[in-house]
Amino acid sequence: VETAALIYSVWVRKQLTKASENQLAELEKASHVAKIAADEAKAAQDKAEAQAEELSAAFAAAEKAQQEAEEQRISAAKIDQQAREAEQREASENAQRQRALAEVLTTLKQHLNRLSQGDLTAEIASSFPDEFEPLRSDFNEALEGLRGAMTSMIRLSVEFEAASSDISAATGDFARRTERQAAAL
Repeated sequence: VETAALIYSVWVRKQLTKASENQLAELEKASHVAKIAADEAKAAQDKAEAQAEELSAAFAAAEKAQQEAEEQRISAAKIDQQAREAEQREASENAQRQRALAEVLTTLKQHLNRLSQGDLTAEIASSFPDEFEPLRSDFNEALEGLRGAMTSMIRLSVEFEAASSDISAATGDFARRTERQAAAL
């Protein structure tokens, strides 16, 4: 989506620049025509006072065309500046996202390494950026589940060892009684 917005922004800037260039060319042509008209009007002014008014109107049109061309140039420059600022903002946001992702991955790697070394207390205490917070929460929940499973296994192992000792003792007791009874017979 961001790439599409950037491509669209560049396309719009190119279209506006092209339109501005076309308008500038037309305005330059109009300005050139107005200059020619002004020269003819000046020559005609020598012949007739009435044509002086037409010459004045042609100059006004040329000035208006130049003013419009300047406004178009300023508008195109503003649009170009806005596009550059948008690109810079987007680049800055992308860099921030990349840094945040790198921090998240580094933290996860460190805690997974601790876990792989048998450290069942390797919970991630520091918060992650909002978009990665579920990952931290899931890791901590999985670690809690693993810790619970290991606690159950240890408890069962202790119980099994106690039961084995009881069975061993009972078997030894039974063997001694059997020996005594066999000796008595």
